[in-house]
Amino acid sequence: MDHFKNLFELSFDMLVVMDCNGRVVHYNSGLQKMLGYPVSLDSMKDFYTYMHHDDIAAMEALIPQLIQEGELSGYLNRFRCLDGSYKWLQWNVSLDQINMYFYVIGRDVHHQKSFEQHLAAQELWYRSCLDNLLDGFSYYKTVRDECGDIIDFRSEYMNDTFCRMMNYSKDEAVGRLWSQLFPDFTEEIREVLKQVTSSGKPVLRQERVYNKWLTDEESYDVLYYKMGDGFACSWRNVTEYRRAQEHLELSNLKFTSAFHTNATMNFLIDLETATIIEMNQKFSQTMRRGYYSHFVNSIMQAIPDQGLLENIELPFMRQSGETGYGVISGEVLELKSKRYFLAFAIDITELRKAKKHLLLMDKLNLLSSMAASIAHEVRNPMTTIKGFLQLMQKNTTLASYRDTLNLMISELDRANGIISEYLSLANTRFVQKEQKQLDVLVSNILPLLEADAAYSNILIVLDLHATEPVTVEEKEIRQLLLNLTRNAIEAMESGGELTIRTRMNQGNVILEVSDQGHGIPKEHIEAIFTPFYTTKETGSGLGLAVCRSIAEHHDANIEIESSEEGTTFRVVF
Repeated sequence: MDHFKNLFELSFDMLVVMDCNGRVVHYNSGLQKMLGYPVSLDSMKDFYTYMHHDDIAAMEALIPQLIQEGELSGYLNRFRCLDGSYKWLQWNVSLDQINMYFYVIGRDVHHQKSFEQHLAAQELWYRSCLDNLLDGFSYYKTVRDECGDIIDFRSEYMNDTFCRMMNYSKDEAVGRLWSQLFPDFTEEIREVLKQVTSSGKPVLRQERVYNKWLTDEESYDVLYYKMGDGFACSWRNVTEYRRAQEHLELSNLKFTSAFHTNATMNFLIDLETATIIEMNQKFSQTMRRGYYSHFVNSIMQAIPDQGLLENIELPFMRQSGETGYGVISGEVLELKSKRYFLAFAIDITELRKAKKHLLLMDKLNLLSSMAASIAHEVRNPMTTIKGFLQLMQKNTTLASYRDTLNLMISELDRANGIISEYLSLANTRFVQKEQKQLDVLVSNILPLLEADAAYSNILIVLDLHATEPVTVEEKEIRQLLLNLTRNAIEAMESGGELTIRTRMNQGNVILEVSDQGHGIPKEHIEAIFTPFYTTKETGSGLGLAVCRSIAEHHDANIEIESSEEGTTFRVVF
């Protein structure tokens, strides 16, 4: 008996025994523990003292039902606590119809009730969020046959956005089967839904046409994922995003195409690392790779504080190894906290050459306009003077002046040679060209060349391998070869070798004259073809200018390679 009494007193629940008149026969301390202060119960009316006044009427109304049915379970009402707050208590009541006693069990469910209210409020909040999402959202339960196989899906929830997308109201959509809502869906989609429901792995698809209400002009990202015994799907309208993405891709494609196919040299410099991180084909084909860092350093030194560079001329190394010149423009850009320099360069190397050529042509035109008058006004008096000097040589009384007369005649001949070169340089008359073997022309003039070389103890070496003929005017080619060999002889010391070489290269006939002199300084190379430019004390400055003029008459190019070991003049026909 003591065990039952202890169980009665120590129970966490409130236990009360009342007779049929509502008088309390016995109760434990559970109610006092729940409410936080001593409670005295003598009758049912004492319960009303602690009960919330809004719950009293409902409690009284249940007593006839309790007497009739004999039990009452799960009834809830509120009781006042010591601090003035109210707690929810849940009641189970049984009637002993033999002894006419009521056995009452009360349990504190306040925390459970608060949790349920909080859960209900949370559910209402989440549902409100789902209803107001910009994305469409819907949830479906699986429908299975007797064997447990999935045969369809039933709509349990759709938010407002989804209903607008599908042109359904919630009343029309919720509770209907998937096959009824979307009769146009393919078997492929049904298999995807079964896979998601069975495996639990989400599937993201990009769709365009879902049913008759969605046009093919709209794009959607749809995410299917398992939820409970079914699946949920979220639909996002990405039409504008796709259009913006396509527009951006098209813009990038246009910019990339313009950047990489432009006729100018385009490149992008990372200013932190001082390296070129992007370049177009024109840049890579024009500039030698090993020169990039030097070129970048020159540009970075030229960039002003405001970051805008306009039409700055800088030298660079071309693929051929020659020095080129570019006009650089560009601007500093800041992308994602990094600084870059977007630059555009125009290769003006050929333009500079053209300008120099025009200056040369201007000088040649000046020479041409002066040639006729010089030939008439200077040569005729010189011829007369030379004739009288030759007569004086024959006069025996002037024998003591023979050396002086010879010197005077020699100087007249030299002056006449300068005039001949001058007239040859300025000569623009049409010449008759013929197909000739260059090796034969060199061999024919060799005795004259060897005679010139013998005075300086120079050995001429031939290396002739030109197999194809060239279209030339023989006298001009002889003059070209004479001028080049005489320059080479004058550049060498006694005892050296002068090599005359002919060969074929990619269908072109090449003529080379190589000496073993001390070379030509780089600062003089570009100027040596200019008329009257010379570094010799007795030179006229016309020999190489004549060579260039003859080469141009034959659509040929003259190239120079020079070092401390010697110089090679190369004529490419």
